[in-house]
Amino acid sequence: MTFQEASKHKMTFGKFVGEAVDKVASTDEGLKYLDWLTGNEWFFTRYPKDAPAVTEYLADENIQEELENL
Repeated sequence: MTFQEASKHKMTFGKFVGEAVDKVASTDEGLKYLDWLTGNEWFFTRYPKDAPAVTEYLADENIQEELENL
Protein backbone atom coordinates (compact mmCIF):
# COMPACT_ATOMS: atom_id res chain seq x y z
CA MET A 1 0.00 0.00 0.00
CA THR A 2 1.29 3.43 -0.91
CA PHE A 3 1.09 6.54 1.24
CA GLN A 4 -1.52 7.96 -1.14
CA GLU A 5 -3.68 4.83 -0.86
CA ALA A 6 -3.30 4.85 2.92
CA SER A 7 -4.26 8.52 3.17
CA LYS A 8 -7.52 7.90 1.28
CA HIS A 9 -8.49 4.78 3.25
CA LYS A 10 -11.79 5.30 5.09
CA MET A 11 -11.86 4.23 8.71
CA THR A 12 -14.28 1.36 9.42
CA PHE A 13 -14.91 1.95 13.14
CA GLY A 14 -14.86 4.41 16.00
CA LYS A 15 -15.62 8.10 16.15
CA PHE A 16 -13.97 8.68 12.78
CA VAL A 17 -15.85 5.92 10.94
CA GLY A 18 -16.21 6.72 7.25
CA GLU A 19 -13.55 9.43 7.29
CA ALA A 20 -10.33 9.17 5.28
CA VAL A 21 -7.13 8.73 7.27
CA ASP A 22 -5.73 12.03 6.01
CA LYS A 23 -8.86 13.85 7.16
CA VAL A 24 -8.62 12.25 10.60
CA ALA A 25 -4.96 13.28 10.77
CA SER A 26 -5.74 16.87 9.77
CA THR A 27 -6.26 17.79 13.44
CA ASP A 28 -3.89 17.26 16.36
CA GLU A 29 -6.57 15.21 18.12
CA GLY A 30 -7.02 12.96 15.10
CA LEU A 31 -3.30 12.48 14.53
CA LYS A 32 -2.81 11.59 18.20
CA TYR A 33 -5.71 9.14 17.91
CA LEU A 34 -4.13 7.37 14.93
CA ASP A 35 -0.82 7.18 16.77
CA TRP A 36 -2.57 5.82 19.86
CA LEU A 37 -4.28 3.13 17.78
CA THR A 38 -0.97 1.78 16.52
CA GLY A 39 0.21 1.39 20.11
CA ASN A 40 -2.56 -1.10 20.86
CA GLU A 41 -2.27 -4.75 19.81
CA TRP A 42 -6.07 -5.13 19.58
CA PHE A 43 -6.11 -2.61 16.75
CA PHE A 44 -4.09 -4.94 14.52
CA THR A 45 -6.14 -8.03 15.32
CA ARG A 46 -9.63 -6.52 15.34
CA TYR A 47 -9.25 -4.07 12.43
CA PRO A 48 -7.06 -5.73 9.80
CA LYS A 49 -8.38 -3.44 7.05
CA ASP A 50 -7.57 -0.24 8.92
CA ALA A 51 -4.28 -1.19 10.56
CA PRO A 52 -2.13 -1.37 7.38
CA ALA A 53 -3.44 1.99 6.15
CA VAL A 54 -2.88 3.77 9.45
CA THR A 55 0.55 2.17 9.86
CA GLU A 56 1.63 3.15 6.34
CA TYR A 57 0.32 6.69 6.80
CA LEU A 58 2.12 7.18 10.12
CA ALA A 59 5.36 5.76 8.72
CA ASP A 60 5.71 8.75 6.41
CA GLU A 61 8.65 10.97 7.32
CA ASN A 62 6.57 14.17 7.28
CA ILE A 63 3.85 12.66 9.45
CA GLN A 64 6.46 11.42 11.93
CA GLU A 65 7.81 14.96 12.14
CA GLU A 66 4.32 16.30 12.84
CA LEU A 67 3.85 13.75 15.62
CA GLU A 68 7.14 14.73 17.20
CA ASN A 69 6.01 18.36 17.29
CA LEU A 70 2.72 17.67 19.08
